[in-house]
Amino acid sequence: MGIERNQSRVAWQEWNAAAFDRARIEEKPILLSISAVWCHWCHIMDRTTYGNPEIAALINARYIPIRVDTDLRPDINDRYNQGGWPTTVFLTPAGHVIYGGTYLPPEQMRGLLPELRDYYAINRDAIHEKVRAALAQEREKGDGPGGTTLPENAPNIVLEQMERQYDSRYGGFGFGAKFPHPEALDLVIAAFWRTRDPFWQEMATRTLDGMAERGMNDQVTGGFFRYSTDRAWQTPHFEKMSEINAALIRPFIHAAMVFGMPKYAAVAQRTLGYVMDTLVDPNGGIRGSQDADEDYYRRDAAGRAALTPPAVDPRIYTNWSARMASSLLLAHAAFVDDPRREEYRAVALRTVDRLLAEARDDDGGMFHMLAPDGTRGEKGLLTDQIWLAEAALDAYASTGDAEYRAQARRIAAFMLRALLAPTAFRDRPLDEANLGLLTEPVYSLPDNGIAADLFLRLAWLMGEETYQQIAMRVLAGFGEAYAAQGVFAAGYALAWTRAHSEPRRVVIVGPPDDPNVAAMRAVAVAAYHPWSVIEPLDPARDADRIAALGYPIEPARAYPCIGNVCQLPVSDATALAATLGRMQP
Repeated sequence: MGIERNQSRVAWQEWNAAAFDRARIEEKPILLSISAVWCHWCHIMDRTTYGNPEIAALINARYIPIRVDTDLRPDINDRYNQGGWPTTVFLTPAGHVIYGGTYLPPEQMRGLLPELRDYYAINRDAIHEKVRAALAQEREKGDGPGGTTLPENAPNIVLEQMERQYDSRYGGFGFGAKFPHPEALDLVIAAFWRTRDPFWQEMATRTLDGMAERGMNDQVTGGFFRYSTDRAWQTPHFEKMSEINAALIRPFIHAAMVFGMPKYAAVAQRTLGYVMDTLVDPNGGIRGSQDADEDYYRRDAAGRAALTPPAVDPRIYTNWSARMASSLLLAHAAFVDDPRREEYRAVALRTVDRLLAEARDDDGGMFHMLAPDGTRGEKGLLTDQIWLAEAALDAYASTGDAEYRAQARRIAAFMLRALLAPTAFRDRPLDEANLGLLTEPVYSLPDNGIAADLFLRLAWLMGEETYQQIAMRVLAGFGEAYAAQGVFAAGYALAWTRAHSEPRRVVIVGPPDDPNVAAMRAVAVAAYHPWSVIEPLDPARDADRIAALGYPIEPARAYPCIGNVCQLPVSDATALAATLGRMQP
């Protein structure tokens, strides 16, 4: 049930077999509440609705109340969320939805509780039959999204949809509440890099400026809030999520590189400063979030000094921490004059190392979190596997330590064993003991886009055709479904582009601790390219791979290529930067 400030009088139970067994035996419906430690309206509902003695007594007597933390159980949230937090769902004893909503004030809840309980009692058989029919129809569709053919011109189709959704006045996508879409921004920046079409630059910069210069960004201490409630990015929901900040750092850095605009680098550095000062766990890892507190965040620096800062969730979520580690490693390479530069990499590597040591099971599967009480959450969620494997490859590019590459490969092997369906990766392993809708797999388009990207990187790094085939299978699996996703298909479009082109490869041969070799690695990471593979090879460890590529063991050199077509080798960071600068479209 997490660590939230619970003023509820409801006797919440964990999501577990005992709660479902009790619902079945007592023939009571389930009241599922999906909440979050950072969620302002969740705390209000606990205080006003669930804190009401009459309502709490009615729930405790006539329902089986279950509380789930969305950050702790994203798999449950993905199946039951009704459009926001809090989510309030009334379920059959087997876990199928009868009715759902979000925030329910006391007067509405007071009326619903007896009405839905009576409705279930009277219509139990019809409800169960309707559920069985719906499940049977769903299972007839097969296991996975169902596509078998790679689509043509997926990036162009996604960009056209984004153009229709683009708000040319304030930036962003849509014309109501605004959410950041970091992958969409990276797709737009990549489109400009390839075509030099000023429209894509305008779309990216107007959106970045809207987020950075208005209420979406904390103008006092840095850090982005979760989303804006209005079109103009002015009035945010005030929670700060490590996931959102990790994701947004990258397009701001990329925009600074591609557009030559230092102001975007400054925004990224302020965001990094917030992360380093507020969210970093000294033992390794990035804490999950900081609570929403409207009164606190509306004050200036002097006003805030008199108040206690909003609480920080100390739990370290594998996917979010790994994503931040990747952003920190990019910042280390990009910001050579930043006084905290080496600190960025130290925090990133400490994060990756701790997750690999403490959150990984013996079979290579990753647990979802590291909590202060020692719990590790669910094992094998796709989101954790992909982001940590990507972070491990980024750590390999930054350090030259091949153990990170090996760890990414182990995680990929787990994904192939436990998560791969015929046409895509499931969001979690199949398990007969799963409860409620967890028996039905979910295939996330954004996560499968990252998974395809991961296997494409591994294919080039390991020289193994199988990894390429897996990536193509996943992309083909969504070949019919992606076009309906609009801006949410941006990550898929990026992976499609990479699958249909050869990367800019930089193979760096030399001892990992050689300062010149380290400088060449940093240059390779920092030089923007939308499809880049960096392979540092240690002569003492990777002699076979170096020989297979046809490179000499010494002297230390970098070999910049597009696919397998290479430029002349270079022997220092300055020469490498010049060569990469010439390798433009």
